[in-house]
Amino acid sequence: MAENSNRTRTPEPEAETPDFLQRYAARVQVFARAWKKQLIAAGAIFCAVIIVGAGVLYFLDQARDKASAMLISTTRHYENLDRSADKKELEKVKQEFRHLIDEYGYTDAAKIALLQYAGICYRTGDYEKAVSLYHRAYEEFKAKPRFRGLALNGMAHAHAAKGENEKAVEFYQQLVEDQYPELEDQALFNLGLLYSRTGKPEKSRKAYERLVSEYPDSIFAEPARDRLSG
Repeated sequence: MAENSNRTRTPEPEAETPDFLQRYAARVQVFARAWKKQLIAAGAIFCAVIIVGAGVLYFLDQARDKASAMLISTTRHYENLDRSADKKELEKVKQEFRHLIDEYGYTDAAKIALLQYAGICYRTGDYEKAVSLYHRAYEEFKAKPRFRGLALNGMAHAHAAKGENEKAVEFYQQLVEDQYPELEDQALFNLGLLYSRTGKPEKSRKAYERLVSEYPDSIFAEPARDRLSG
């Protein structure tokens, strides 16, 4: 949020007098002579903290690089699988994603892996696991709206696949209310379907009408028009 340009500035402190600075410097020198060993020890500890901190940052950078490489490798592994691949090969890919998530959960790569893994579970009919992973990804991506929207969309799809229509409606509606432009047209279409399925034809019609009005060029607009005219 931009700062208010009219905000009252905190007054700058008045300049210290030369006499005060001289007295302060003298006091520091006396203190340093009296506590020389302790000051040296404190300095050594301070330096050690800096070194350890730098080491941790280096380790984190290395870990992030490794996690990113693992994400790319595992994603390619899955994409190169024949869709008729046996369960053993598919389980190997899932294990790779689980390893990445468990070992590097604090990295962005691992958070994206949650979405990837959830998508695999959804496509293979493991809707319960997909719901759990999408919920987890949704919480992890609080600071990244675009990925948060993908997790929310996945949650809605997975709940719908489980037959939990009311829950799916709740998440599709949240997508619309929170304004995810790249997902809103799809969410409106799915809301139309679910409202129709749950005996709410008026709400279904309103969802389709809003889709056609706000996203006339969407790939979902034409089937929405068909349903409105049907």
